Amino acid sequence: MKSKPAFLGRTHALLALACVAAWGWSAQAQPVYRVVGPDGKVTFSDKPPADAKPAATVGGTSRPTDNKPALPYELQQLAGKYPVTLYSTNGCGPCDSGRALLTKRGIPFVEKTVNTNEDMAAFARLYAIMGAQRATKILGIFARLDKRDGKPQYLAHLPRIWAYLQRCLAHPALAKVKRWVDDRVPPP
Repeated sequence: MKSKPAFLGRTHALLALACVAAWGWSAQAQPVYRVVGPDGKVTFSDKPPADAKPAATVGGTSRPTDNKPALPYELQQLAGKYPVTLYSTNGCGPCDSGRALLTKRGIPFVEKTVNTNEDMAAFARLYAIMGAQRATKILGIFARLDKRDGKPQYLAHLPRIWAYLQRCLAHPALAKVKRWVDDRVPPP
């Protein structure tokens, strides 16, 4: 098996997994209850009403028969637009943790196992593209924080984020983007 690309170190792979896990923690699957008060006022809550009557659940369908919790409507929409893909390998502890967390939270996901050189190349390509997009976004946010909001302390992070971007742009799939960046964007 070929060696891993330089930008695809263990730390970065764990960081990618942490991003998936963080999304799972922030997207806890729980029902949203619609409660009509005695005055006719409608409120929404994640807690069922105090009375013993069954509460109407808003956002989603009733629980599926396979005992997995139904996602609230908003999360169903997000899962449809932005599906979660978990890339894993055999014997990967963090991968097992990520899978368990997504399953526990009821977040639908597709798992792709990276076993062959072709799988690794496909993962490296997607990783480089995602990393370049994220680094570019962060560079823009930090520049905006300085210019618009008068927060120059974020400029100290630009060289590190720029280095992340350059590592991602080194992937052959981003050769055209790298040329464009090199021609038009001065390094910090």
